[in-house]
Amino acid sequence: MSTQQLIIFFLLTIINLCVFLPPQIKLLRAENLSVEEVNSALLSRYQKRYPDIIGPQFKIKILEDATLSKVFPEVDFYEVTLFIDLPPAKEVVFNKQKEVFFFPLEFNRLINEEAKSFDDQRILDVAFAFCKLSDPPAIPYIELSDQKIEHINEAMTTVCFSTYSKLGGIREKWEINLLYNQISKGLETIVGKNEGDFMDTPFYDYDKSFRSLNYPKYYLPKVY
Repeated sequence: MSTQQLIIFFLLTIINLCVFLPPQIKLLRAENLSVEEVNSALLSRYQKRYPDIIGPQFKIKILEDATLSKVFPEVDFYEVTLFIDLPPAKEVVFNKQKEVFFFPLEFNRLINEEAKSFDDQRILDVAFAFCKLSDPPAIPYIELSDQKIEHINEAMTTVCFSTYSKLGGIREKWEINLLYNQISKGLETIVGKNEGDFMDTPFYDYDKSFRSLNYPKYYLPKVY
């Protein structure tokens, strides 16, 4: 292959990578903060929460997932590991329009501008994304089933579904309450462990390894 052919091949490869890669591979949107800027914003917020923190005692990892990219194409998500205590704590933050927000408290910042126009499919997609963000290590493995949506009245909606994760063989039931299509409460209950063809998890490093069966965990995002 001649030098000219190599150059053309290289340029075509770059064009294909930029244009045809699925959204989850495009790690950062130009209109959002860079990783360094997210680090700086997190340090500022963590210093308010932990006044004695010295330097960035945390690390961030970009969360890549087809569901999240489809539901929120203009948002970057990160898993944060905090080295304040042992074992290290983990939480999720997201970067939208050059601002950093925390999950689950500020989740509705993702949707508050458009929530009133949601149809049922959009409500289900947002509820499933909320479920995935609650468990970052399992994001690639969570499968959805038995979804049901009920409109209680003009303001209130309830979404129920089941999930299975190959990570730890975790089976769960979810109930998510929405107020004017913003999530006001999430109720997550583990109903089974080590089910199916599952992957082992380190007991000390995965929250759901030591949580009790049939004991609900509540999420209470702020409604705007």
